Amino acid sequence: MGEKKIKGRKRHLCTDTLGLLIKVWVTPADASDGEVGAELLVCVKEEEPTVCKAFVDRASRGLMEDVGREIGVEVEVVCRPPGQKGFQPLPKRWVIERSFGWLNRYRRLSKDFEYWDDHSAAMVKIAFIQLMLKRWQLSAN
Repeated sequence: MGEKKIKGRKRHLCTDTLGLLIKVWVTPADASDGEVGAELLVCVKEEEPTVCKAFVDRASRGLMEDVGREIGVEVEVVCRPPGQKGFQPLPKRWVIERSFGWLNRYRRLSKDFEYWDDHSAAMVKIAFIQLMLKRWQLSAN
């Protein structure tokens, strides 16, 4: 896995085009994004066979593209345009960043309070359930 000695956790999310949760994995912070992302992609394809395209960042591209070819998922790498200076939202990339932003609204997820990775993943799922219920309530009125 990773060689950095980093404490904490990473949340790896797979979302749909609206930014709603499909799958979440919580790993130690020293886990490689490419390796975990490839495993997550395989798991999502097994559970949701209709998935046909995935957008990934530049750091995850090598292994993810190879795994995507093997399982029949088109992997598109979202990169910053050459010569770009300063912040600019990247197409498709802002969807997942917005999803992480939604998670930061939940106090239990703002810090790493959970002892077990499974509990942390469950809290992410609960946060998205609450988010979807609020949206459903607003649309029903």
